[in-house]
Parts: sequence; structure tokens; C-alpha cells
Amino acid sequence: MSSGLHSDVVELLAERCEAMQLPGASLAYFHDGQTQFASHGVTDVNDGAPVRDTTMFGIGSTSKTLTATAVMALVERGTLSLDDAVVKHLPGLPVLDEQARDTVTVGQLLDHTAGWVGDGSADTGWGEDALARAIQTLLGKASQQAPPGALFSYNNNAVTVAGHLVATLHESSFEDAIRDLVLKPLGMTSTFYLVWQLANR
Repeated sequence: MSSGLHSDVVELLAERCEAMQLPGASLAYFHDGQTQFASHGVTDVNDGAPVRDTTMFGIGSTSKTLTATAVMALVERGTLSLDDAVVKHLPGLPVLDEQARDTVTVGQLLDHTAGWVGDGSADTGWGEDALARAIQTLLGKASQQAPPGALFSYNNNAVTVAGHLVATLHESSFEDAIRDLVLKPLGMTSTFYLVWQLANR
């Protein structure tokens, strides 16, 4: 890879950090058959530690990718289908609209077409049943905007249901399901969900 391209990537990253008022960021990109890394800035504006290729960041919505991959791992195993009604596997799904509850599919959870209001928050604390408690809170007050499959609308709540579905079918916590279905098979040894898993790393 040319040093010019890498310099351009680093410069672009620095520009975007400045424009978005981010103290630091790191990215990976694939070029000429090789994975490359670029980093800029600091991890904390107070102590000034530089961002490195190995710096860990909060997982945020990257978790959606892992959740969808776990669902597809279960599809590959024949545990479920994207066309399955979610209630086939989660009969107690607390969707307010009865028709939507009975017809929304697994695939619609992932492609953001479930149709109910997608943003909400639920402070459930820790525990293996945290997702189950979260969807009771989130869906219990989420109005239906459109029938399932009719409208694309970014939907955090639907992916939360998908995560609960993965945990339920894997008969484990969500974090353990992601580890077993995605992280281990892909060799992702530096990805974690729980803060205490980072201790002494």
C-alpha cells in the first residue's frame, strides 16, 4: 500500500474528528488484500493518552451487526427462518398492535420494517434477563406507525427484540450467545459486552 494513501486516510480521519468535535477515533480499512489501520487523537481529553490501533471503544450500534450475524448463524443451523413470525419463538411478545404482534417476522426485526416506534430507553440494570425486561418496557409503550414490512424506519427496539430472540433460542444470556455464535467462530478475541470482562486487559 502506498504511504500516500495511508497519509490521506489519516488526514481525512483527523478532519472528520475535528468537524465532529471528537477527541479521537480509529478505523480499519481494506486495501490491496490487506487490512490497514489509521488512528487520530486521544482517548481522554484530560490525560492525553493517544488513540492506537488496539484502543477499545464502546460498541454502540455496532452491536446490531453482531446481533444480525447471530440470527443468521441460527438460520444456518436451521433453528429459525427469517420468514418466521417472531411470536413462533417469543409467544409473549408485548407488541401493542395485535395484528403486528402476530405477523412481524424475524427478518423485519433486522431490516427495520417492524413498524413500531423504534426509539426508547429502559434502565434494566444487569442480569441475564435484562433484555426480556427491556422489551416489556420498550414495546409496552411503542405505538405502531405502519404494518410490518410497509415502512423502513431505523428501529433500535426491533433489534433489541432480535437480541432477546437470539438469547432465548441459544438458551443463554445475550452476551454468551454472541460470544458462542459470532465472536468465537470469527476469532474476535478483543470484543466484549461487559465492563468487568475488560479488567486487567
